[in-house]
Amino acid sequence: MREKSNCFDENINPKCFNLLTEDEWKQIGRHQTRMQYKKGEHLARQGSPSAVIIFILEGLVKQFIESETSRPFNTAILQPGDFIGLSTLFGDTPFITSAMALQPVEACLISSVILRDVITKNNTLALKLIERHLSTERHLIDIVARLNYKQMPGKLAQTLLYLNQEHFAEKDLFSLLTRNDLADFAAISSINVVKLLHQFEDEGIIKLNGRKITVTDKEALHSIAKNG
Repeated sequence: MREKSNCFDENINPKCFNLLTEDEWKQIGRHQTRMQYKKGEHLARQGSPSAVIIFILEGLVKQFIESETSRPFNTAILQPGDFIGLSTLFGDTPFITSAMALQPVEACLISSVILRDVITKNNTLALKLIERHLSTERHLIDIVARLNYKQMPGKLAQTLLYLNQEHFAEKDLFSLLTRNDLADFAAISSINVVKLLHQFEDEGIIKLNGRKITVTDKEALHSIAKNG
């Protein structure tokens, strides 16, 4: 059994950490802290120095890029099992994005210095964490492509498809997101979000019920996301 001081248990445990030896588990266990965050509280702030890697144990987190000249841009919804700040393991000391709790969140803060030391000795774990980091990089590249080449209907359609992914199905995600949040995912104004949502509903593509959005014609939404 792992020490009680360890953040992880059988229910919430990054699969890549199954590659740790017992000594490595103990090493990480001595340099981690379990934290609780209230709704609306920052877990990470873009540009702030980071000495930890954050692993989400409970709750949903909105990840976004902040700008001094324009509104923030949402990049992802993070859930239990996701990391924040993996880039600090590979040379980026400050957080490259901000992260805010959409609901009460519990997370494990792991010393990046200690985890970096562990992966220098455990090459298999290092490769798994690199894969995680590259997956995040690919997601950000996809977002840039969406911003540069899609019109407003395509941007919103892509956003709705992202938020309607199967792994969000039981999260009641839309109850946690405002129309402004959707606008910040799609990089369009909230006024245009409202107009397009009603247009999509009139076309039978979605169904609106307060904040809740149900996709009724996913094929049509995919078509708009691809061609819009």
